[in-house]
Amino acid sequence: MKIISISVLLVFLIFHGFDINAEELSTENVCNKSKITFDTSSLKYIFLHSEEILLDPEEFWESDPAYKIIKKILTYLKRPIPYEKWKKNIGAIAELSQEERKKNQYYLIAGEIEEKVDYVNSTAVSYVCSYFPKASKLDISFTVHLTAYTGAYRTMYQNTLVIDAAHSRWGGSSEKILNNLVRVLFDIGYSKIRAFRTEEPLHKKVYRLLELLHIRGMCTYVAYKALHLLPAVDIPEFTMLENHSEVARLRNNLNNVFSNAKKMSEEDLWKSANKIGIRDKAYYVVGAYMAKTIEEKLGRKGLMDTLTKGPRGFVQTYNSLVGSGEKIYEFESDN
Repeated sequence: MKIISISVLLVFLIFHGFDINAEELSTENVCNKSKITFDTSSLKYIFLHSEEILLDPEEFWESDPAYKIIKKILTYLKRPIPYEKWKKNIGAIAELSQEERKKNQYYLIAGEIEEKVDYVNSTAVSYVCSYFPKASKLDISFTVHLTAYTGAYRTMYQNTLVIDAAHSRWGGSSEKILNNLVRVLFDIGYSKIRAFRTEEPLHKKVYRLLELLHIRGMCTYVAYKALHLLPAVDIPEFTMLENHSEVARLRNNLNNVFSNAKKMSEEDLWKSANKIGIRDKAYYVVGAYMAKTIEEKLGRKGLMDTLTKGPRGFVQTYNSLVGSGEKIYEFESDN
């Protein structure tokens, strides 16, 4: 089951002797109202009361704070609830003793994340918000529900994020979950900062391509930069970002899509762009490389300026800093 998801963050380094750059945390008016609330009740209930859940599965999907969101989305998408597969997962837990359940790697994630909540709200949120212009005063408050066996690694609905701690994407690692939340937090901020853009957008057929490159790249880069706060290993996009040949390969593939975009039907364009940009991760890796280049050469303010300019400004700023072999295809104005 694949559910619509978008791209919140955290970390816990204060107890591990790392130094945090004060400039990274200086946000003044940015995000000063923001607070992330974590609710682990669904995950705990699934492991501690699986027998009760199996007595009335429909009631659980109706009343559980995480699952009722999943049900609402499935209903909207007109997709059936996969009861049989789901009941097998819950049944496997029911066969375990209480002691075995409390030692399960997915159940333990709840406690590991609970220990880091205060740090997330006191320090980590400020770190991510330091990438937004101070005058924007973003409020990116929301709730995270931890659960298991929804089938989707994360699902966003309004101001609520559902995380499936048992999904293979996380590999049983709370650190991977928390690092990924950096992307979600930035995603929320990005969606709100659109109101500050100064550039004229292109036709939506191609402007959306640039916007996906901008937002997915920036989300990935900010999460990558957060590794000094919250280490997480085996994240494919980060490994690819550090491989220059991979960046070059993906950039060439993306430029090929962009340069042929206006010749393609909208359906064919989106199929091609989704394959290269989403499945092959070009939006994430190439966009992150662009953000990295801009911050390294112009500083964080230079990177922030691309948010108030917009995705065209992001491409133009990057292209002004690199040689012809590394440039991203630029679309001509509609005028």
